[in-house]
Amino acid sequence: MSAQKPVLLSDRIAAAVSHPTRLHAMIVFWEREASPREIAAELGEPINNVTYHVNQLRDLGWIEPVAQRPARGGRVVEHFYKATRNTLLDDAELARLGPEERHVIDMTIMRSISKDIEQAIISGTFFAHEDNQLTRIPVDVDEQGWQETKEILDRALEELMKVKEAVLQRAASSGEETFPTKVEIIHFESPRPKRSADEPA
Repeated sequence: MSAQKPVLLSDRIAAAVSHPTRLHAMIVFWEREASPREIAAELGEPINNVTYHVNQLRDLGWIEPVAQRPARGGRVVEHFYKATRNTLLDDAELARLGPEERHVIDMTIMRSISKDIEQAIISGTFFAHEDNQLTRIPVDVDEQGWQETKEILDRALEELMKVKEAVLQRAASSGEETFPTKVEIIHFESPRPKRSADEPA
């Protein structure tokens, strides 16, 4: 029985991330409560199409209903959902996915990051704090250096999740207002610089 569990888990993960619309919806639900109508408006897609993918996530157990609110002057009821697991996919889960599924994840996250930055710059919130973080570090590494860098970023992610949980607890007890921020972490291999025609190989 234990040998079958990774296969079942892989199927569940693959079903959740195998379509860009479904994955985008999942990213939104990890971040906040939302309705299919809100997500459809963000993506510019028909609400019936988005509702189908939201229902898939619900049936897979990735999201759960949290509220129902009247819309269109009370003629319809709008359903709101949130993620049931407030975590990211770990390395073991990602390793079970195929190249195409991982590509869908990467491209969807990159589009989300681009949109996050664009919206923050347009609204002016990107520059609201003088100590906001914007760093670009080209680094040449060997295989050990790659793994060491990854471990540093993994630890940073763990610490950020602890901060998120601590803020939720403080806000719940004190009633202090919070404000949204985004932490975008990217680490990738770059193409080698092209040699000039007169540079020796």
